[in-house]
Amino acid sequence: MPMGRRLLVVVGGAGRMGQVFVPFFRRRGFSVWVCDPRAPGSVPLEGCATADAVVVCVPLPAMGRVLSEVIDVRPRGLVVEMASVKREILPLVPRARRERVLLASVHPMFGPSTKGTRGRDLILCESGNARALEGARRLFSGGGLKIAKMPLAEHDAWIARTMSVAHLLGLVGASALVDSGTPIEAPDGLSSSTFRRLVDLAGPLLADEPELLYEIQRAAPDGLSPHEGLSRALEGWKRALESGPEAFAAELLRLRAAAAR
Repeated sequence: MPMGRRLLVVVGGAGRMGQVFVPFFRRRGFSVWVCDPRAPGSVPLEGCATADAVVVCVPLPAMGRVLSEVIDVRPRGLVVEMASVKREILPLVPRARRERVLLASVHPMFGPSTKGTRGRDLILCESGNARALEGARRLFSGGGLKIAKMPLAEHDAWIARTMSVAHLLGLVGASALVDSGTPIEAPDGLSSSTFRRLVDLAGPLLADEPELLYEIQRAAPDGLSPHEGLSRALEGWKRALESGPEAFAAELLRLRAAAAR
């Protein structure tokens, strides 16, 4: 390895998100090793011990177990996990602190089908370790990402109010189209701009891993269930529609006012 070149290990680097971030970090000047049994030349988990940084981007159902195994190795450098739902990460934060492992949590707000990372959003989760947070910020800065901070304990509630709702809207829209015999595609000359946006939302979701979509729907803390919120909203619009144009307009004006705040 050339003098001064930093070593980064991507755990899960042969997976779909790993295939996004392995080249991302190589472009940023890291010497990147992959720890993944599916990858030719995979390094063992023990290779994380001497790395300058370790990025864990395994599938969500395996994240808690794999991150725990990474902590067992006690890497000397920064460890970054990328779980879309942080419920199982929360109990590992104090354990990492006890083991003197520098652990940071991030959430790339895009999937592996996204073309390029420039202009995409990434959440840095604050867990009480300023050094880990700054290390993660430096690791991802300069790659064209839009980076924002959020307390780790508030992450899943935010995901429930935003990402989970958007996913559910896309899936419900796809179901409505399929059940009516309408293909999930936007033929030229026949498609409104709003219909194209629905297809753009629903299409990529159907290619996502079912386990990931399921866990994102389950991310909601008590009282923030996306399907319950969507059901209430649909009932509200149904009542407005049945009540007549004045009620429909009043509901639309209410939403416009809220969006303008």
